[in-house]
Amino acid sequence: SLHDALPISHEHLVSESLWLRQKVDFFYWFQQPWFPQYAGADLVAAGMTESDLSALGDTSLSDEKRWALVEPWWPFARKTAFCRALSLAARDLYGIGQIDSASWRELNERMRQAQKPGFYDNVLRERSGIDLMILDRIVLIDEDVERELPPRTVRVRRFDSTFIAFDRATVQKFSEKYGRPVRGLDDWLALLDLEFQEILDKGFYVGLKNSQAYDRPLSFDEVPKERAERVFGTLMNKGALDFDERKPLEDFMMHAIAERAGKLGLPIQFHTGIQAGPGNDLGRSNPMLLLPLIQKHPDTRFVLFHGSFPYMAEL
Repeated sequence: SLHDALPISHEHLVSESLWLRQKVDFFYWFQQPWFPQYAGADLVAAGMTESDLSALGDTSLSDEKRWALVEPWWPFARKTAFCRALSLAARDLYGIGQIDSASWRELNERMRQAQKPGFYDNVLRERSGIDLMILDRIVLIDEDVERELPPRTVRVRRFDSTFIAFDRATVQKFSEKYGRPVRGLDDWLALLDLEFQEILDKGFYVGLKNSQAYDRPLSFDEVPKERAERVFGTLMNKGALDFDERKPLEDFMMHAIAERAGKLGLPIQFHTGIQAGPGNDLGRSNPMLLLPLIQKHPDTRFVLFHGSFPYMAEL
């Protein structure tokens, strides 16, 4: 490699085997089968409709029709950080100096020709000098990652929608997974301990990840166990609770997770600051909201992502 070896602490890549099964082209950079991409959100911010963004992933449409959806908005979006990354990739990986009406067809063709086994290793290892990826798996249909972890890749585990924000169906799912009934909060905490043991047994997990700033403020209050038990009982009776009702239980579980992570030496990554996509409440992601949680667990390492932009000064 021409570069010194680098680790990447935050990656959402799908496995190469799943990537090879996709129809990869210029439009794939904006809309993938599982969700819109960051640059796609910039097209929407520039004026594209959500339905047109979704249509970019419709491979039954001709390339010309999909370019016609992009073309009006690309001049306004192309200077954003996310779209600049696409321009750099077009230049450095495919030899296309500028993405425009004269070059997009050639870029499409070169991307399709390059979609072959070994592409990941060439780009990530040989060209970029990335020695280790810490994978935050968010494409849940990518079972290949579960069967065989890619070389030089480790993972972080999310508890956001399993042991923090959950409903009765989630509890039942984990009860069945471990063959243990859940009659109350203590039983639920026992399953959490089993999840941590699984993390250790797998051998490739190096930490945890929390991205709840997209859904709720990052303020996790200290909640007495008795109160959390009452909320847990209500949740099991009703099946699900709205956030205001559920928050004391979520907060209690986050503290329980932070305590266990500290004892096991597992750092917790938190999404803070800038968020992908339009319409988010950035105030939820202010890192200062995490201060009580961090102070309560001095033996736990907390990793705050994205420089907490635009809250850097508060750090």
